[in-house]
Amino acid sequence: GKNGYNITFEGTYEAKKKPTQAQPTQSQQQPIPNQNYPMSTPLKPTSNQNQSPMSPIQQAMPGKAVSPEPANLNQSKSITKLKCELVKEEMGFKVVRLFDTYDKYFEASKGDDGKGLILDDYIDDDFEDLGIGLGWQLQKLGKRNVMKTGFIMLKNQLMAQASTAKKFGYELTFLD
Repeated sequence: GKNGYNITFEGTYEAKKKPTQAQPTQSQQQPIPNQNYPMSTPLKPTSNQNQSPMSPIQQAMPGKAVSPEPANLNQSKSITKLKCELVKEEMGFKVVRLFDTYDKYFEASKGDDGKGLILDDYIDDDFEDLGIGLGWQLQKLGKRNVMKTGFIMLKNQLMAQASTAKKFGYELTFLD
């Protein structure tokens, strides 16, 4: 690694030493970031259309990679690994904390009259280990009762909640 780096560094250094070459190399280097930038922006809208649940992650990652603090980098790595916790457990209900969009943990279907959300299937093993049974209903999103909320609206709220709560997670209460 180091030798290769030194050689390229000496090469650019020698080029800059000659005053006649200093100007052209700078003017050649400047357009390059400008060309890259417009090329990278059209990619975002297309990725958003193809996979809307991914877009907050894709947009969040470049910002985190730039940040110089190693703590942030470590956290973003641990968050990309799916994480969920059992917050509270009592007779007939469990409160869990998720750190990503719900559709990475479980599949859901709508409850009676198209309202509420019923646990249909497990996607994440750790989530399954929390012991929430299939057919349990989502009772609360945070502190808000969502059993009467329409399924489509509830799914949108869950997605929005996940994108704002990456670091600290968000709580869901399931009712047996």
